[in-house]
Amino acid sequence: MSRFWRHFVTNSHARLVEDHLGLFGHGSRTEKHGLKVRLVRADSPAAEAGLEKGDLLLALAETPVRTLAGLERLLLDLPVGIPLPVVFQRNGRRLERWLILTEHHDKVRR
Repeated sequence: MSRFWRHFVTNSHARLVEDHLGLFGHGSRTEKHGLKVRLVRADSPAAEAGLEKGDLLLALAETPVRTLAGLERLLLDLPVGIPLPVVFQRNGRRLERWLILTEHHDKVRR
């Protein structure tokens, strides 16, 4: 595993995003905003909403997504179990779907 991926996978922001959404991503250097989706876990909220590897996540719950840290802060404030709008770009097309967040495992243990 490369040093980049080892750092990325162990990063706390990545862990929370993976647990809630079921995706791995990072800020895009080629776009002014959004997170480039690198992997979508099967049977996750992201997969159920139709996100795929290569998509650019633009907004969640009508809030623009610009950084992984910003997405983490947003996830901490959003309700679970309620449909939320998600906006992403695929091959230059803007797509809008609904996504239902799952409970973060750290919150369940408390």
